[in-house]
Parts: sequence; structure tokens; C-alpha cells
Amino acid sequence: MKKKLILIVAAAMLVVAIGVGGTLAYLTATSTVTNTFTIGNVALTLDETDPATGEKTTTGVGYTNLVPTEVITKDPYVRVAPGSQKCYLFAKLTETNAPATYLDYTVLLDSASGWIPLGADYPNIYYRVVDPLANPTPTLDFQLIKDDKITVKEAVGGTIALPTAVPEIKFTAYAVQFENVANAEAAWAILNPST
Repeated sequence: MKKKLILIVAAAMLVVAIGVGGTLAYLTATSTVTNTFTIGNVALTLDETDPATGEKTTTGVGYTNLVPTEVITKDPYVRVAPGSQKCYLFAKLTETNAPATYLDYTVLLDSASGWIPLGADYPNIYYRVVDPLANPTPTLDFQLIKDDKITVKEAVGGTIALPTAVPEIKFTAYAVQFENVANAEAAWAILNPST
């Protein structure tokens, strides 16, 4: 009987311990911080109007059967997209088969137009720093040929011989982030195009 009494008392103590233990709790709290990382971008286009369609094209336009004094609408523009990060914007000019011999035009890759020559080691390569976030216009457009026109010289076919190879004017545009890049030469090295 004494054993039974001890068992009953032990069971009662166990019930009390479970009851008290179940009502006791530690004071706790939880807080979470979520870090998100969105990578910026640099986006550009180099386009011009195709006179045959009136639409913008990024592939360039060929002209045939030109005559002296003819005026050609030529409107290549480099456009930096809104929301792009601050960047080094480069424009490279390549003239093949002496177009200036046959055509009158003014390329706007000069300091008056906001372009800076990259340096003596990089002929016909110009740059500027563009910050679309500081200037939130719809796009940042940079004209490359003055007045958007080229004129065939009057003397072509007369005192100036007709070209034996097709003259070409080619623009190429590049962009590299500005942040964490030492200077324009370092940005050009990141691009690593053949100069």
C-alpha cells in the first residue's frame, strides 16, 4: 500500500510538472532582413532612317545611281536608353575608299559636339560620359552627321574620277559602365575591339 501511495504521489507530481512546464515558455522574437540585388545595365542603339521605307534601321543603307550635287538624307544617331547606368559611350568612325573625295559631309565627332578623342593611339575613336539617370529624358540621342545630310560633290565624274571601289562611311558605337572603371582608356580596354 505504501508502494501504491508512492506511485500515486509520483504520478500526481508528474502531472503537475507537465502542467507547469507546458505553461512556461521562453520569450522569443524573430526578424528577417532580405537583401535584393538588381544588376544595372547599359543599353544603346545606333540607327538611321532607311529612305526607302522611312523606318529606322540598324544595318545601314546603301545608295546607288547617285548624281553630282545630289543631297542624301543621312541621319545616324547613337541613342543611350533610359534607365541605363552612367557609362563611357564610344563612337568609332571608319572611312573606306576615300568617301570625302566624292562626298561632302561633316562628322560630328568633335569637342564642339561633346566628343573627346580617345588618344593618338586610337585614331577615329571618340568618347563621352553619359549619365541617363541624371538626365531622365526619353533617350539620349547623339547626332553623328551634321544636318543629317551628305552631298555628292559636283565634280564627280568630271574633274574627280568616278570611284573604282565603293566609298563607305561606317560608325560603330560601344558603351561600358562608368563606375569602377579608371578612365576612358581602361573602358576601351574592357571592350577590347580591334582598333
